Amino acid sequence: MTYKYKWVASVAIVRSAQTLNSRVKEMATGASDLTARVTVDSSDEMGQLAGGINAMIAKIQGIVGKARESSLQLLSIASQIAATARTQEQTVNNLSASTTEVAASVRQVSATSKDLSGTMNEVSHTASHAAELATKGRDNTTKNSRGIHIAITSRCQRHHAPPHRGRD
Repeated sequence: MTYKYKWVASVAIVRSAQTLNSRVKEMATGASDLTARVTVDSSDEMGQLAGGINAMIAKIQGIVGKARESSLQLLSIASQIAATARTQEQTVNNLSASTTEVAASVRQVSATSKDLSGTMNEVSHTASHAAELATKGRDNTTKNSRGIHIAITSRCQRHHAPPHRGRD
């Protein structure tokens, strides 16, 4: 082999190594275009190394794509959870308001029941008093009726009685 041929081969190897090194450094920064591939110009060791790096970039691109999809799914799920939480919060607030209304109604029914109980006690007392008065009235009427009956019977007997004759 000649010196010129060795020099040309060395330059080609160095250029290929520099291209591969540059691409690997670019990937290491994290700001790399994962769709870009290293050009493979040969099938020698440098070409095989370039093919390996391209295969690694393709795998990383697939992993990043799946991670992106998973992130979007997680974002969607998080949004759904947040919407569900808001709905549940509204439901709890509505339930709380309804419970407050029911409690107020129960207090109102209780107060009305107490008032009604007091009124019923008054009615019962008044009814008992009326019953006592009715009993007294009946008793007085019965007593007066007997008195009138006795007076009428006595008067009728005096007016219809045959004249009283003395002994002769």
